[in-house]
Amino acid sequence: MQFGVIRLISIPFIAFGNLLRKERINYTLDRRKKLERLILENYLHNNLKVISGPFKGMEYPSFKSFTSTIIPKLIGTYESEIYNDIESLAKDNSYDNVIVIGAADGYYAVGLALLMPQAKIVSYDANPEALNFCKEFKEKNNATNLDIRGVFLDDTMDEFKQKRNLVVCDVDGFEYGLFTNENFISSIGISDVIVETHDYIDKRITQMILDQLSETHDNKVIPYKPLKLDELPESIFKNTNNELKRVATLERIVDNKWIIARANSKG
Repeated sequence: MQFGVIRLISIPFIAFGNLLRKERINYTLDRRKKLERLILENYLHNNLKVISGPFKGMEYPSFKSFTSTIIPKLIGTYESEIYNDIESLAKDNSYDNVIVIGAADGYYAVGLALLMPQAKIVSYDANPEALNFCKEFKEKNNATNLDIRGVFLDDTMDEFKQKRNLVVCDVDGFEYGLFTNENFISSIGISDVIVETHDYIDKRITQMILDQLSETHDNKVIPYKPLKLDELPESIFKNTNNELKRVATLERIVDNKWIIARANSKG
């Protein structure tokens, strides 16, 4: 009886604590959005073109992004950890297709279409709103070599089997299901792969993919760099306070990784 009374009394306090946490999160998100808008207006002067990195000159159709923040994309620091590999792979003219799985707003789909104008880019995403945005993005940049499609299914790769492709994958934790699918694994034996891994969702993911590709690919893991203040263009952010600089480089709050897998002769 005593336990029941204590539990009954504690319920309002637990609910109040949950409410406070929710309000704190909302406040943080609202403040970040306001600061992002301030950076766009006062520091980037409403310019929606990417100012550095491999996709320099690519222009967003509007100040919007999906599953990630937009300011680092415009500045050109977004996922800069893999820029050298992207630029290196983009020079390979032997790909039959470039396949982007989990294209979201189209940062990589449109970016690679512009970086590799002779290649056929095929992108997939399950979010209808993101697909519509990606189509606007494509038209804005006249990326005529980009084919935008919907959900990536278990048998989607059948179309690309026995071909040498560059596969770029970011599926927010669904990697485990994708890279344990025998049909998918067999279809990428002679393809190069860039995959973002989400071990915070399933701690097995990175090691599982490395194991799956160990015989057919030469693999390396690239860790996430949490702060990129040193990468901000000094001409734009020279007299900016640290809070704005942090917002300008904020990509994520979790520790993601990337696997760069290059097909070897055993593929």
